[in-house]
Amino acid sequence: MSVAAFLNYDYDRNLWKTLFWVPWYFMFLFAFGALTVVWTAPKGLFGSLAGAGKWKSPKRLKMEKPDIRG
Repeated sequence: MSVAAFLNYDYDRNLWKTLFWVPWYFMFLFAFGALTVVWTAPKGLFGSLAGAGKWKSPKRLKMEKPDIRG
């Protein structure tokens, strides 16, 4: 990324300011993913499976056919 910023310096002089955020983005992304796993893993591993994977069909209403005879 530093080489790209150096090569584009003539065209975009503010590109160096974005280099500060490059490593932080991946650190925040990794931290968010790790916290999500820590938060949800206990329920996924040790939670109840009583209601998991059961489909409940919606109620279907009977509609009357319209009388099209004149």
